[in-house]
Amino acid sequence: MKGLRWLVPGMIMAVAASAVGAATFYVDPVNGTPAGDGSAADPWRTIQEVWTTGRIETRALNGSVKNPGAPVKAGDTILLLSGYHGELVCNQAFNDDVITVQAAEGHTPELRRISLSGASRWAFRGLTISYSLAPTVNPTSMVTFNSRSSNGQCSDISIEDCFIYSQLDSSAWTAQQWIDLATSAIDLGHAGLRLTARNNRILNVAWGINVGAEDCLVEYNEITNFRGDGMRVMMHGAVVQYNVIKNCYKVDGNHDDGIQGYYSLDPGQTVYDLTLRGNVIINQEDPDQPHPGTLQGIGFFDGPFINCVFENNVIMVDHWHGITVYRAGNCRIVNNTIFNKDYHDAKSGFHPWIGLTPDGGSPPNIIRNNIMQAWDTAFSTGTKVIEDHNVIINRNVQADLWFADYHNFDMRPVSTATVIIDTGSANGAP
Repeated sequence: MKGLRWLVPGMIMAVAASAVGAATFYVDPVNGTPAGDGSAADPWRTIQEVWTTGRIETRALNGSVKNPGAPVKAGDTILLLSGYHGELVCNQAFNDDVITVQAAEGHTPELRRISLSGASRWAFRGLTISYSLAPTVNPTSMVTFNSRSSNGQCSDISIEDCFIYSQLDSSAWTAQQWIDLATSAIDLGHAGLRLTARNNRILNVAWGINVGAEDCLVEYNEITNFRGDGMRVMMHGAVVQYNVIKNCYKVDGNHDDGIQGYYSLDPGQTVYDLTLRGNVIINQEDPDQPHPGTLQGIGFFDGPFINCVFENNVIMVDHWHGITVYRAGNCRIVNNTIFNKDYHDAKSGFHPWIGLTPDGGSPPNIIRNNIMQAWDTAFSTGTKVIEDHNVIINRNVQADLWFADYHNFDMRPVSTATVIIDTGSANGAP
């Protein structure tokens, strides 16, 4: 069994080259004017004005051209310079090629929110997004791609390398302020298609990322300080990998999850082909954090879940549910580390487990090569569950002889951890 480390690889993503013949435009809230031509020498003023004054040619849901002859066309790039750009709220904005809206090199453009309702082929990169940046503060969700309206579906849209937050400092918030002021960061909306959230830093929010569209990619994001669920995965085909989710604030009756799974359009219906890989979930870093809660790790309760993979995740939560999947079919739970340092040090009664119940008419499931502190009390093996090469770490084990620094969430195995190093099965393992 290979050891796991909670740290995620460097979050650096390359920017794709511009399409052949594509143009680049500039938007500068400090030196630009509404009458500019969008060049570096004569930039426009804000991205909000660029959209509302019709400078972007796109298509409506019925295929008709909106803003015909506008300077910005499919395949172009809009570079935003430092300053406040307002908000980008677009209805029916379908492109034949990707229009990229990104920070100019060395600049930190700021927006209140991005909200698309019925849109395709957009990319947003390097932006700072928060409702608290607006001159008048009115809490709202920061990034929303909405497909459940008469404006049509959102598809092939990405948000990456952005800093998204409700407010920068939540250290003195009361429970009611968490409820009133923390809003959702990214909503990859229900019924959408191929939406991507990559390498975003998310801070002080209600829900981190809602994955409601089909075939989403959610990777290398860091969600710090949240009051609901770190992520919700609610539609077929999602790949959720190498994200860090940490610091749950318990301020209401929600049962908080690091990652929760269910079918968004009708809970209790089947969800297919999900992959959760290499994610790190930490209940709380600071033992003196205000409003502490008991965070469920990966909770997939409202199945069936078919053809799903849970591999190489590190779950460090103060709850029973480490990884729990109910009504699973042909699922693999492999190479995960599930550990509550407070339980191990006799400061908590929660020993996080792996739990799985099979779906009666589906192929068997595999649970293999995992390190954990317990099995779900209702768990049992059988023809629908293949279980092998798993290791239970009890309180009487000296954990610092297994892990580099479990007190500080470093779960790399040390040389003395012979029980877990190279003792797993390669069959079905990543």
